Formats: sequence, C-alpha cells, structure tokens
Amino acid sequence: MAKYPLVATFCLLSGFFPIRSEALLLAEGGKSHYAIVVSASASPSEDHAARELQHFLKEIAGVELPLITDRDPRQQYEVLVGNSRRVEELNLSIDWNSLGDEGYVIRTEGDRLLLAGGKKRGTLYAVYAFLEETLGCRWFTPDVSRIPKQERVEFETLNIPNIPRFEYRAVGWISASDPDWAARNKVNSAPLDEQRGGSLSIVGGVHNFHSVVPPNRYFEQHPEYYPLVNGKRVYQNAQLCLTNSDVIRIAAEEMKRRLRDNPGAKLIGLGQEDWGGWCECEECKAIIDREESPSGLLIHFLNQVAARIEGEFPDTALITLAYQVTRKPPKNLKPHRNVIPWVCGIECCYSHPISNCELNRSFVKDLADWAALTDRVYIFDYTANFEHYVMPHPNLRVLQPNFQLFAKDHVRGVYASGNTGPGSELGELRGYLIAKLLWNPDADADAIRREFMEGYYGRAAEPLEKYLALMHDKVERENIHCSIVAGPRMPYLAPDMVEKAKALFDEAEELADNDAIRERVKVARLPIQHVELEWTKPSYRYESGSYKPELKPGAAELAKTFVEVADRHGVTQIFEMYGPKPPSWHLEQQELWKQEWPAIRLENDSLRVDLVPGWGGRVTSIFDKNKDWEFLLPGQPDGREYPLSGGIEEYSERGGRTPGWQQEYEFDIEAPGRKARMWAELPNGLKFERTVELSQTAAIMTLRSKLTNVSKDSRNACLRCNPKFQMGPTEQVTASFTTLGGQNRSIPLTVATGKSREALHLLGEDRPNGGWLAINSTLGLSLRHQFDTTEVQTCTLDWLPSRSRFFMELQSPEKTLAPGEAITLTQQIEVQSGEALDTPTDQGRSDSLNLHRKR
Repeated sequence: MAKYPLVATFCLLSGFFPIRSEALLLAEGGKSHYAIVVSASASPSEDHAARELQHFLKEIAGVELPLITDRDPRQQYEVLVGNSRRVEELNLSIDWNSLGDEGYVIRTEGDRLLLAGGKKRGTLYAVYAFLEETLGCRWFTPDVSRIPKQERVEFETLNIPNIPRFEYRAVGWISASDPDWAARNKVNSAPLDEQRGGSLSIVGGVHNFHSVVPPNRYFEQHPEYYPLVNGKRVYQNAQLCLTNSDVIRIAAEEMKRRLRDNPGAKLIGLGQEDWGGWCECEECKAIIDREESPSGLLIHFLNQVAARIEGEFPDTALITLAYQVTRKPPKNLKPHRNVIPWVCGIECCYSHPISNCELNRSFVKDLADWAALTDRVYIFDYTANFEHYVMPHPNLRVLQPNFQLFAKDHVRGVYASGNTGPGSELGELRGYLIAKLLWNPDADADAIRREFMEGYYGRAAEPLEKYLALMHDKVERENIHCSIVAGPRMPYLAPDMVEKAKALFDEAEELADNDAIRERVKVARLPIQHVELEWTKPSYRYESGSYKPELKPGAAELAKTFVEVADRHGVTQIFEMYGPKPPSWHLEQQELWKQEWPAIRLENDSLRVDLVPGWGGRVTSIFDKNKDWEFLLPGQPDGREYPLSGGIEEYSERGGRTPGWQQEYEFDIEAPGRKARMWAELPNGLKFERTVELSQTAAIMTLRSKLTNVSKDSRNACLRCNPKFQMGPTEQVTASFTTLGGQNRSIPLTVATGKSREALHLLGEDRPNGGWLAINSTLGLSLRHQFDTTEVQTCTLDWLPSRSRFFMELQSPEKTLAPGEAITLTQQIEVQSGEALDTPTDQGRSDSLNLHRKR
C-alpha cells in the first residue's frame, strides 16, 4: 500500500474548531483539522476507500484532508478508515468477524469518526454510506451524480452498524457495468478490481453441461456420458447422464481446473443446458421418480461433484439453475453445503408482487420448499421484458415486495436480470432502484425513485412520473398480468394509453432544463415509439396469387426518428429472444412490410386453404366455408417474427424453432386449386419438401413432409409439425383420442388456477392411436388430426387460453441420416360439424391416404 506523506504543518493549523460537544464538525469554510487514517497494511479496497473519501470531501467542502497511516503520529482529529492500530487503541467492542466481507460500522468516538468494516468491501461501503446517508451524495448514473457543496460539514453522533441482507447482489442494467458506479452503489458482482472490492462473480457460466463434458470430445467414444432419450443416447438438445461415474469425475476435474485458473473465486457455475433432454436410463429415472422432480437428479449429481472438490476448494460453492423443470425442488434430497440452487422465475407474472399473484403460486411454493432444504438459495429475477427490451414494462412497484419475499425465504443472493445496454424503459432508474433495494429491501422505494427522477430529469421528472403512474395504475386497476415476453398489444398499451403517454413526453421535452436532459427524455420516449411502430405492422389479404400488405401511414418516418435517437445514444439491442436485433430492425421491417408475397390458394366446396411459400412454406389458412370459420390461428402482430408466425409451421431438428420455419421455399402448383409442392434447402444440410393436397369433395387437407440429407456428411434430422389451431375459447374445447395402449381420453382445454398455459407431452403407449379430435360443441366446431403412428414419436397438446389457441404438435423420431437418406411425416386435417365428429374413429378419413393405426 502507498505511504501517505504527513503534512508537517498539519498539527500547527490554527484551531478554528471549538471544543466538540455533541455534533462533530468535519470541515468549515474550506478548512479542516482532520486527517484520514488507514492501516499501513490496508487492503487495496481500504486504500481506495480513503482516497474516495478524500476526493469527495474536497468536492463537498473545498478542503483536501491529508492521508496518513496508523504508523504516523496520532492526531487529535482523525477519520479512521478501516480497522487499524488506531482503532484497536480505542478498545471498541466491535465483532469484526460478524461483519464478514461487506458489513460495516459508522461511528463517532470523541473527536474521531470511524468508517470501517470487512477488509474486502466493508470499509469501502462504510465510506460510501457515510457520503451518501450523512452528507447527501448520490451516484445516479456513471455520468450524473449529486455531490452537495457544504460550507459547514457537521453531523450528530453516529453509531450505525450495517450488514447487507443479500451476499450476492447483481444488477443486469446499464449503469452496473461501470466499476465506480457499482462500487458506490454496493453492487458486488460487477467487473470490479481489487481496489473496488473485487467481484463476487460466477466462474464458467451456468448453462454449461456441454462445455464441461464436450460432446465433440467424448460422444463418439463414450455415448454413455450423454442422456438416453426415447431409447437412444443423444447429445443434441440434451443434458448429460448425471449418474455416470465418469461424467461426475470429468465434471469435478473440470471444476478444479477452472478454479485453479481463477484463484479466490467463491462461486462456480455447473448446470443444465437451456433445453430439455433429461436422461431416461434406469439409474437416472429412479432418482427422478424418487425425488418427484428432475431437480433430484441434478442435485444428486452436484452433491457428488461438490464432495470431490471441497477438499481443495472448501470455500467455493457450485451454483446451478433451478430452472423450468428443475425449479421444483427434490422431495427429500438436500443440497451439499457448497451447492446453491439458483431459483428462476421465468414463468412468473411481474406486474403483480410474486406473493400476491395467482399465476405465481407454484413459484412461491417452490421457493419455500427450496428454503426448507437449504439455507443458501439464490434468485434469478427477471426485471425486464426480454421479448421487447424497448417497451413499457410496468414492474417498478413489484421490485420491493419481491425482494422482501426473497429475503424471508433463505435467499442469500439475487441477480436482477435486465438489459445491460441503453434504451430500455428508464433503464438507468431501474438499475439504481434495484441496487438500493438489493442492499436494503426495506428502504423507501418511492423516495428513491423520486430522488432519482428529479436528479436525472430535473423539471421533466414530473410528467415522466405521471407516465409511470399511468402504466402502473392501468395494470393494477384492470389486473393485467405481464410476463417477461409480454407483447406490444397488451391492454395497458392500447391506443388511448399510448396517446396519453405521448402527451406526457411532449410536456417533459418542453420542461427539460437543457439539451442534455431533453435528450434523456427522448431516450425515455423510445419505448412508446417502439410500441407505435409495432402497431404499424400490416395485415395481409389474398389477392390474385399474392398476400398483399395493408400499410399504415406515417410508419416509415417514425421508424427513422426512432433509429436516429437510438443510434445517437448507443442503443444496440431492442430484443433478446431469438437473437438480438439493433434499432435499425425497425427500418428493415418497414421495407419488409411493403413486400407482396406469392401465395397459393387451394379450394373446394367446403374448405379454402392458403399457402405462403416465402413464409417458411407456411400453411396460413384453413377456412371452413360452411361454418364461416378460420381454424388456423393467424400470425400475431405482437410477435417479433411476424408475419412468420401462426398457421402451420415445421422444423427440421429436435428442440426450439430449428431451421425450416422461416426460410423462403420454392414452389410448384401440381394441380391448380388442389395440390402444391414447396421445397427449400436449409442451412443445416437438409432439404425440406412439403406437399399440400386438398380433397376434391371432402373437407380434408393432406400434408406430406419430407426431410432429405443433401449434404456430404451425416445429419441429425427430426420432423416436427406445429399447427396452431383456434376454435373459440379454449375452455369450450375438448381434445379426445384413444391411446396406443387402448385407453380412451378426453381432455378439456382448461387451465388450473394460478396457471396461464398447459401442455401435455404424449409418448409411447400414451400417444394417440393414429389421430386425435378437437371439439367445441358450443360453437359446433370439430377438427380431426390424423397421422401415421409409425412416423410419430411424440404428440404434444399445448393450450393458451389468453390467445384462444392450442397446438397439436407431431414429432418424428430423431434419426441420423446418411447422405441422400430421408424421413417423412404424413398427416390429415379434417373439419366437419360438431355433431358429425364426436368420437375418434376412422369415419371420414380420405381414401387416398393409408394411415397406419395399431389394430
């Protein structure tokens, strides 16, 4: 540590201070008797804390206090920064061990001021807390702060101990990547050097099974390291075989290697990939069944890895995501003392406090159940809209009650995931407010918000506060649920709400104190402009062999304004889901909207079927002329992929939206009005062919799909067909079928209280025996979906009442195709009156298609 020169004349300064009674006078009139004292063996952060105190006191009081060490002569007036010999001489009863790395004490003792805490970050936080809470400093953003000038720096007796509620505080918002801002606002997971306390970061990421046991290194020789899925060892879109002893050994050795490369690390990630594919081998399945959740298998694996590494790294914890299917904790199995479940609420509603919303009941239970198993739980909190970073997201009022809930349930760390770049709705406010609440969940959140708004927006704050109230009041008054993928056509973003918001932003721009603040207001307006642009998406109509857009006036000019402001302020990303998109996406979309798309119409007396080859070879419409009903859900304009959405889309691999759904297909009309073929070569080396045929007389459409490996190497292929149906409110719809095992099933498409969506995955003998039926008796609508059971491995029924839609998805077995080899999937969709189709029988099937059923 650097030695501080003792100013020789310091003790001889004229005694302008009176003898202190109660208040401590630190500086007056640009003068001070005080010196700042640190230990000669101070840690880097304690050294930095002393310099930060010196710097800001000079800004506040116009005087630079000398820096000395505890080896220099004792002064009458001292600010003691960190524990030192000088502090020990005072014989204070301070339990330094209880303060840990980050706890601190702010205390006056006679003519001395003590700012001290844990050597890692505690003393640094004591200095910032004193500057903030006693002297009124604020660091709103890296560029905007409030350092109040004071002629007289005086304060009453202080005795303030403080230990943070959460040991891990991560803020995924714009300001937090700045080391000084993060340190000053007590965020400890930012990229911080040792001077700023170091970072409590996670080594190695979290969706990392495949980087720990790489398939390209091991799969060919050791397929047993990877999951058994549907009777076959696979690695694509799959996890690991977590009971395999070699996998445990390899994972433990890799954890040790990474920790040796990161000395001092306290957290290292080891966890599931961001997809399904859990192992179904006898050993893995037994643990899942016993613990009633895949999390049991995950914790079983992690416990063994933790036991293997704790000898060398006793103070380092493995952290793993309790995410989607693993969010439900094991029934009995407790995590090892060095295993931390990182509970993810990706499914939650975030416009209501988690504890008060019916949609969040299962999350609240899961969190409480984890807390019953371990006293060290972390939370992965979603504080942004990841489908639309740049969109109003009325969740500010739930931050505090959510953090308070976490603090009660053994939660020791929180990552508030957001948008780390500029442009999100008041992202600077969100980062600041979250940082304050992570340190103290019981702080006055409203006061923090108001103070930030006034400090950052000046006179423009008042209309912007009204804008926030407008959005939040709407969702509260009408009980609107907002997920992390809420779209721009949510009720709180209706045209009248957007117009009110625009008026408030106009007022804010008028009130802005200067051009810099006016620019901040323009950035804050981007989310409303984003919504306006999303509302300009055209609808399409079929006309003379084309799908033609119905364009909205003024959209191109608005897109230009949006991009100019966004580019001026470094906005780089307006979406996350399905790949990041820059602001220029809006200009690109305006050009896309102008485009007309070749379309094919097949038609008989009963049905009208539309195909758009350029939209992923999509079937966009199955219209029943007799019922005047569209059976396919159209593309939804609030989806980012629009118009490549809705209808029937197909994929070429397992998991997610793999190639096939968005490519432009070539086409050939083989029989006008009756039959068309579409095809495309995909980026994964497969060729997708799709033939759609309409019966001459019946209300039956046949869809034949084929995937061929046209590359020179082997390729994994899986045909997945996802038809999105609409038959009125889903609670009026019942799906029925006979299983391959002979069981008759009838499934009302309703959802349980507290859930917004349901899904049923059918495999093996539980699959429908060649077809399933959907009926809405209230509206007199029926739809039969038939297929060849030898071509289908998995059937998925998925329904979402808020959109009045349901999927009846078919998935073929995954197969490794040699060059030139192909797989096929054939299916029929038939619509009739509700009375005619009341049981899943062979009646009404097209004679032209011989579909295989188990007899």
